[in-house]
Amino acid sequence: MNATDTAVVARLAGVGKRFGRRAVLHGIDLTVRTGVTGLLGPNGAGKTTLLRILATALRPDAGELTVLGDDVLDPDGRYRIRQRIGYLPQQPGFHEWDTVYDFVNHVALLQEINDSRRRQSEILRVLDIMNMADCMHQHLRWLSGGQRHRVALAQALLGDPQLLLLDEPTVGLDPYERLRFRQVVSEVARKNAVVLSTHSTDDVAALCDEVVVLRLGRTAFTGCPAAMIAAADGHVWLSDAPGPRAATWWRAADGHYRHIGDPPPGADLAAPTLEDGYLHLVSRS
Repeated sequence: MNATDTAVVARLAGVGKRFGRRAVLHGIDLTVRTGVTGLLGPNGAGKTTLLRILATALRPDAGELTVLGDDVLDPDGRYRIRQRIGYLPQQPGFHEWDTVYDFVNHVALLQEINDSRRRQSEILRVLDIMNMADCMHQHLRWLSGGQRHRVALAQALLGDPQLLLLDEPTVGLDPYERLRFRQVVSEVARKNAVVLSTHSTDDVAALCDEVVVLRLGRTAFTGCPAAMIAAADGHVWLSDAPGPRAATWWRAADGHYRHIGDPPPGADLAAPTLEDGYLHLVSRS
């Protein structure tokens, strides 16, 4: 999908956020378009904070942000934004004695899906998408971690959101569930926007049109996956032993050591992967 074929869903200009004396985000500039945008970065890089700001759960301390054409600092704008987005936080806040249906019904009411027939139809639709319809009358406390995560994903899909915000959405999912998740996100992204915060470069490679790498609250990279791979060209090499010049290294299954950093003269250079590109970007001083 080309940028010229996509609609702008959110714009961030100089967005910053502090918690007390600690600055978490520093002047983030970003344009979110229809399709899938992946957020990568180490723990503490600011990914969750950025998602919470996009979801209007946090206010930025600096900069400008519009979502779906509305200013997040305007109370009426925030109200309109919240009716048109879906949000999966890292910790959904389950009430363990709720049934699956009750939990999703509660979220649907918060989204003001007030017509009972439409609400019931929408609940059944999203539970069916996540293969949880057969469990709708079970209490959340008796579900596995993966099942709970699928329920949380289901509530984020209520109302066919124009912007879907997902924080670590594949944690706890088995390989089949992860594949189903990718199918769901791909379908949403045909006409709407998805911002996906993750530590999985596999999910980014499989789904994302755009990748944003955050490091220490700043943007270290913005571009397509191919450009992120290209960033590590000439910085990945193989040898029979760990190399002291590497920023990071590990022993591969074939017994060779894979290194990322500044290669020594005559090094056996390897073609980089998306993971290599990410590690190269976040390991630079």
